[in-house]
Amino acid sequence: MLKRAIMRLALLLFFAVSSAGFAQQAQSPRTVTALSTGWRFQYGDAAETVKTAAFDDSAWEQVSVPHTWNRVGEYSLTRSPATNNKQGIGWYRLNYDAKPMAKGRRMYLDFAAVGNIADVWINGAHVGQHNGAFTRFRFDVTPQWKPGAKNLIVVRADNSKPAVGSSTEHVIPLTGDFFIHGGLYRGVQLIEANDVGIDLLDFGGPGVYVETDSVENAIFIQKNQHDITEADEGFKAKISVRTKVRNGSASNVKLRATASIVCTSCKLPYSKPAAVLLQMPSKSVNVGAGEIAAIPMSLDLNLHWLYGIYLWSGIDNPYLLSVKLDLFAGRRLQDSITVPIGIRSFKFDPNTGLTLNGKPLK
Repeated sequence: MLKRAIMRLALLLFFAVSSAGFAQQAQSPRTVTALSTGWRFQYGDAAETVKTAAFDDSAWEQVSVPHTWNRVGEYSLTRSPATNNKQGIGWYRLNYDAKPMAKGRRMYLDFAAVGNIADVWINGAHVGQHNGAFTRFRFDVTPQWKPGAKNLIVVRADNSKPAVGSSTEHVIPLTGDFFIHGGLYRGVQLIEANDVGIDLLDFGGPGVYVETDSVENAIFIQKNQHDITEADEGFKAKISVRTKVRNGSASNVKLRATASIVCTSCKLPYSKPAAVLLQMPSKSVNVGAGEIAAIPMSLDLNLHWLYGIYLWSGIDNPYLLSVKLDLFAGRRLQDSITVPIGIRSFKFDPNTGLTLNGKPLK
């Protein structure tokens, strides 16, 4: 009786620990929150106290992001008062009630684009500046962030006309046949992530970069269910994945990366809503405290047309697969991201021009 009771207790403990582990793995290691509403806006100069909580912005305009103070473009030969092509400085303020944040987590402020110089303050502290109107950028605002309290986000956007002595004198583009809209004209979001994970500060990029190294047509010989030998057309491709990881903790850590090719539309025999087409061998790296490292991986793919998998062919067939990258420290999932990939080959020739997947393309 005692032996059976001990066995039952052991099984209960095993399933309890396993369930807790599965729950931990199932929870996303990142939390992304869109900062779309609640912003206050004013065009023009503002007092120096605008960056502090003491400043009164109740008279400012209430706006939602994306937002711009410009309205350019009319179907007429002359501009009417509806056109607003003023260039200068605009201020944005957002008071945000933050949730508590667990130990070992970091907070990033992510801008899809700001036209065209952005200065950002968190709770009165300047966290950074970004020049250029068309690129995503992020700031690690963990040192200035107050978890479980109200936080003030202030952004100064500047789309002044490039001229000698102007703030945008050396910020490209300097000229062009298009207008650079001022303001938070693309989305803004908060990203909460582990302090050890995929590098979120790699110039606003995803931190995981997938490339097609080579592609060639192939004939695959296989047997069907009736044991009849058949020839199946497809292609072979070599894929490389480079992952940049950042260790924001105070300890050294060993990280293990696993990558899989995911296809949601493939006609696979074992097809699921998000079928894993191929799994790359995992790769590990030791990263020192406060250090950044790269994890290179590669995989040879043998893909059959039969399964509805195609080369990316521009407008004719913009077919995409996905690469899912999971980053582990021991058994703990530290970070995860899915990025698209179009498998294709191309080259430029002075005589034939651009060739895409072996075919000339004008």
